[in-house]
Formats: sequence, structure tokens, C-alpha cells
Amino acid sequence: MTKFLSIFVCLLLLAGCGGRTAPRRTVTPAAPPAATSTYELDVTPPAPARPGQSMVARLMLLPREPFKVNVEYPVRLDVRGPDAAHPRRQVLAAGRSVKVAAGQLVAEPAFAVTRPGQHRFSGTLSFGLCTNSRCETYTEPVSWIAQVH
Repeated sequence: MTKFLSIFVCLLLLAGCGGRTAPRRTVTPAAPPAATSTYELDVTPPAPARPGQSMVARLMLLPREPFKVNVEYPVRLDVRGPDAAHPRRQVLAAGRSVKVAAGQLVAEPAFAVTRPGQHRFSGTLSFGLCTNSRCETYTEPVSWIAQVH
């Protein structure tokens, strides 16, 4: 009886979708700039490099008027790379690799990749923006492809 019920459920599921599977999603090689009414975030992948050579990506956040970057909010960039990346994970805050000013925020995570190919890095950028009357916090997903040849 259990086997019959399992087969019956499978047939119902197939009939419901006409035997078709869901369409495949395509992944773009690099994320386009994120733009909202409050800010624009541009992610620039590093220049192609050789295995083991240092690479630097660049993330630039530009607030739109009347917003300014909240220099008192703890900015955080959390990035994970592939197994071949060194370091594999980075958590950066305001300082040497993340420059924060009222007019913009620039983060430049540095890493090396030990194997040739295309390698995806992804993570989140957390930051705050303020006007004269209010402040808001954001967490934006970020990603890029590093080319190693």
C-alpha cells in the first residue's frame, strides 16, 4: 500500500507540472551596480591575475542626496571566496581596507587565488546612511568573479 501511495503522489506531481522541470537560472559573471533611491553600490572585480598573485576588488557606495554615509555606524564587509582563495573569508571594517567618509564608502578586499579559472566571491556589505532627520541601516549582498590565468 505504501509503495502504491508513493507512486500515486509522484504521478500527481508530474501531472501538475506537465512533466516539465523548472527553468534553469542563469548566473551573470559579475553583479551589476545596485541602485536605490538612497544610494548606488558599484562592485568592480579585480584585474585578471596569475595564480598566487595578489588581487584587489573595489566596492564603492555613493549615497544620494540628502543621504550621507553614517561614519559612526560600524561598517562591515563579510566576503567568502572559493577553496583556492587566500584568505578564504574576510571580515573587514572601517580602517585600512574600508575607507568611510560622509560622501562615500570604499572597500578594497585583497586576496590571492592559487588555481586558474573563474572564481566567485560573495558576501554582504553592512552600512548606515543618514539625513539631517533620520538614519537607516542596510545590508547589501555583493559578489564578483575573479579571473585567474
